[in-house]
Amino acid sequence: MTKKGLISIALLGIKFSVFGQWIDSGTVLNTQDAVVTSSSITTSGELIIRDSNLGQNHDKVQFYRDDSINDKAHLKLQLADELTATFEVGYNRYQDGIWVPYFSLNNGSLGIATSTPDEKLTVNGKIHSKEVRVDLSVPAPDYVLEKDYSLKPLDEVENYIIANKHLPEIPSANDFEREGISVGEMNMLLLKKIEELTLHLISQNKKVENLNQQNKDLIENLKKSRIFSNN
Repeated sequence: MTKKGLISIALLGIKFSVFGQWIDSGTVLNTQDAVVTSSSITTSGELIIRDSNLGQNHDKVQFYRDDSINDKAHLKLQLADELTATFEVGYNRYQDGIWVPYFSLNNGSLGIATSTPDEKLTVNGKIHSKEVRVDLSVPAPDYVLEKDYSLKPLDEVENYIIANKHLPEIPSANDFEREGISVGEMNMLLLKKIEELTLHLISQNKKVENLNQQNKDLIENLKKSRIFSNN
């Protein structure tokens, strides 16, 4: 005896439905181009989907609960048994039938609004966040404040800027446009330039204070010389 059935799964806010017909055992659901099997769908919480049109690819897609930790249920989606498996959520645009992804898991990387993430997280659009924490891959430039640090004289910096149209060690505008910006590395470079600028300001301030003192001494000497000449 068979009966028609409908299986719906809510995963990450996406409703996934499989229409088909139960076999007598109640553990196999046949559809037009796929077979959904389970050792016991009703008790194990396991749903396996196999596509009969995949040829030699017999990797399974499996939804199941993993309750290996007490009082902490896990709902897992297994995509085959290799890193190259992909999973996408999106839609076919009705105007031209082009697939538009909302997000994609591809080779272990997550893409938002892209099917081809080139980093662990790739976002094709703007990000709105209250805070972003970046682990440093380069050392913080406190070494600039050490006594043995070789600070470039301002005239050398000026000559470099005239010749290159950007600060030393800072990428050019063309580099930014071509390669983008590494936030952690760029923040450390900017901090280095701030520390170098601070050292130059301290040096210039000392020179100004020294000139002010020389002016005061000169004025006092002039006053004394006038008094002496009047006598």
